[in-house]
Amino acid sequence: MNVEFKMSFSKEKSVEKTMLLMWKPSKASCTLEKFEEILADWTDGWTPEQMQWQVGKNEAIKNGDWLYVVDTTSNPQGVAMVGQIDDYNKRSGIASIELKAMFHPDRSPMLTIDELKAHLKGVEWGEKKTLKCLTDKQAERLGKIWRAFIANNRDVFKPRAAICEEWLEEQQQASLIDKAIALAVEAHSSDIDLDGNPTILHALSVGMAGKSDNEKIVGFLHDVVEDTEYTFDDIAKEGFDEETMEALHLLTHDKVIPYMEYIAKICNSGNTTAINVKLNDLHHNLKRGSEGGHLQFADKHNNALRYINEHLSREKK
Repeated sequence: MNVEFKMSFSKEKSVEKTMLLMWKPSKASCTLEKFEEILADWTDGWTPEQMQWQVGKNEAIKNGDWLYVVDTTSNPQGVAMVGQIDDYNKRSGIASIELKAMFHPDRSPMLTIDELKAHLKGVEWGEKKTLKCLTDKQAERLGKIWRAFIANNRDVFKPRAAICEEWLEEQQQASLIDKAIALAVEAHSSDIDLDGNPTILHALSVGMAGKSDNEKIVGFLHDVVEDTEYTFDDIAKEGFDEETMEALHLLTHDKVIPYMEYIAKICNSGNTTAINVKLNDLHHNLKRGSEGGHLQFADKHNNALRYINEHLSREKK
């Protein structure tokens, strides 16, 4: 069964655009020497606040847009800088860019232009335009491959490359969400629930209900070990941390343990992530148990939900 999902966790649709800026250091206002100066300062501990860049006059550009600067002359060619436009002068075409990451083609891995071409379908690479505004779908795809690149190359940052630490953590957490979704889809790919629906729909619903990134990750993965042949070691190998694994261990029901004893163990653990994910799990089970095959488990799930809520009420006193 092949199931394709497009998911978004933003409460509001982002209005920020993502653009590719083709950079030829020998012809640009930002030369390779200037680039190396900024990178050297950054890796020495001084974080550049902004960088001035001639991006050209374009009515579509606005503050907050994301800019991926692609070096098109070095070997390898690829993404040399990523930043967010902080101030754009439409009259001069000059933008102040808040830098998020820099990569030197001779010193560190790069997300290459060949990889961009392979994944960003529909981008006209042969055009003379130096600035290319991506569609929402292209931007979403770029974000995904960029997060995977960041996650796989963290060890190169400092002294060979530089990145904003806070942004790095955001990118890596988003990459783990990508991994959790992919692993859940793979693990549940051939499973059908009691109502005849793909089991993965339940895992995705529980994950999407999470309020924190970790609740999302654990939600996507909460049934993987219990209901498939995957093991905790299989999940841990993907880079998920101890906090995630602890919650997954609590949520995985060993069938030799009575169900309400299992629920009590989750409550008594004090593990907020596990408790909240179990609540999301129960709420969705009750929703899909209002009719069809899951109806037979409604009483069990209602009892568990009542138990957890009563426990939480006592904890607040």
